[in-house]
Amino acid sequence: MKIQVKKESERAYVEVLETIKHMDSDLVKKIPQKLIQFFEEHKDKNYQFKFDENIDIENQKISIEAGSILAMLMLNYIANEQEKNEINNILAENEKKYEEELREKYNPDNLFKKKENKQEEKVEEQHSLMVVENKPWYKKIFEKIKNIFKKKEM
Repeated sequence: MKIQVKKESERAYVEVLETIKHMDSDLVKKIPQKLIQFFEEHKDKNYQFKFDENIDIENQKISIEAGSILAMLMLNYIANEQEKNEINNILAENEKKYEEELREKYNPDNLFKKKENKQEEKVEEQHSLMVVENKPWYKKIFEKIKNIFKKKEM
């Protein structure tokens, strides 16, 4: 059965495999061979990724998806219990920050305030743009007649 994988995932698999090549063999042995084989079978064969040995793993220029896969490998296969707790705490903290950002961005109270402010601005703009003289209709007619007579006199 052929599994369809997104192009970004295929590239992430290349980055993950290249990173795994530079890990200690003891750590690599903890990762299931089937999973590594899956990455090999579904990687982007045209994509090249260079792992810079002079830079530690946290500062490598890898995609977010590859970083997520490496974090999952670390959490599920490589880390001891203490490291797993630390990773879970970091993930929980990141999730809280993300939820807080979403809450700020999509807070119903703020959304309504923004809409009200925009509507008030539009109303103010409309009032300032429209200057209408409220002359009675009979004065307008009288002025027209006056203008006609002025034209004839010239």
